[in-house]
Amino acid sequence: AQRSQSVYLLSMLGEAQHLSDVIKATQDPDLHVALSAFRGLMQQKDAPHLQHHLSKVLSHFKHLNPSFISKIISEAGNAIAPTLNQIFADRTLDHEVRVFAGKSLRLLKELSSVEIALKLVKDEEENPFVLAQALKILGQFGQVIHISAVCPLIYASDSVVSISAIAALANIGENRDVQKL
Repeated sequence: AQRSQSVYLLSMLGEAQHLSDVIKATQDPDLHVALSAFRGLMQQKDAPHLQHHLSKVLSHFKHLNPSFISKIISEAGNAIAPTLNQIFADRTLDHEVRVFAGKSLRLLKELSSVEIALKLVKDEEENPFVLAQALKILGQFGQVIHISAVCPLIYASDSVVSISAIAALANIGENRDVQKL
């Protein structure tokens, strides 16, 4: 407990010279220490230092609940949105890391994520969990013009994708779109 408190304080109060130590602490085998370091980093409102490290940091937490991790990420505020958009779009990253990014973008109410979500839903090779996040973004921020991108996924073979597409259509569609179901 003391190590996790120390790491958290260092992440909050430490100067740039300690940043690499705090980032290293996010990879600590002790989950309390790693989460304390991560939370402290996310609470720094001007977090440009995370741009190059966030995907690696997130990969350490991919076994944890996406809602929990995304809530911590959202503490960084909208300044981190460009980095989250890059992570969400990057097919070379683990899908769990990309789901964290997509969920965080929704929590931040980040409209810039709509264009990326549109590209993702048009990619037939995309991971179903990432597709579901993209559909949830479209359902939250999309407009009627995005219905044509959502509708084909209503009949997806993966139930996670299909249910997310139906929910997105319910949010952005009009009464006449119900017939498409």
